[in-house]
Formats: sequence, structure tokens, C-alpha cells
Amino acid sequence: MDNQTGFLKFDLPTPAELFPKGRRSKKSQDRRLYEQLLIGPVTNVQMRDNPELRFLSHTRRIATLRELLEPYGWTVVGHDLIGGIVEYRLEKIQQARAAA
Repeated sequence: MDNQTGFLKFDLPTPAELFPKGRRSKKSQDRRLYEQLLIGPVTNVQMRDNPELRFLSHTRRIATLRELLEPYGWTVVGHDLIGGIVEYRLEKIQQARAAA
């Protein structure tokens, strides 16, 4: 939330804004996932198999990003594909609620 206006910000924060120095490492799993989501959608399979990510459990990473992005008016939304594959993407909270 913007401290001056009291309104939500709707611009996506940079990785440096979302993960300030000292709070989260540049190499943290949360930051690496956020950087991948800024590029485009990521599946749970990619989170497991991508050499940049290699997460054994991605659910905590997704939950953390949702918490961090909420003040900016964004969230991470999962869409079921096939065979247990879920595609995650960044979406504005208003769009995510409308799609639900």
C-alpha cells in the first residue's frame, strides 16, 4: 500500500523492491521464482526441473510471493493444465477474482 495515498500500487515491483537487501538473498528461491514469473508463466514441472529453480516443493514459494505481492495489487494464479501440471502466472488481483 502507498503510505502517502493509502491506495494499492498496481505496478509490478522490481525484484530489488520486493526483496530488499538484507531481507532476502539475491539467490533466494522466492526471488528466483519471481524473476521467472516476470518473464512469463511457469509450470510446477518447470519449477522442479529447471536448473535455475529446482524446487522440491513450490507451494511455499507461491504462498510467500502472494503475500509479498498483495500490497501491490498483484497475485500468483495457478491454472490446471493436464495430468497434474499447473501453470502459474502473475495477475492483477481484480483480474484473478473475476476469473475465479
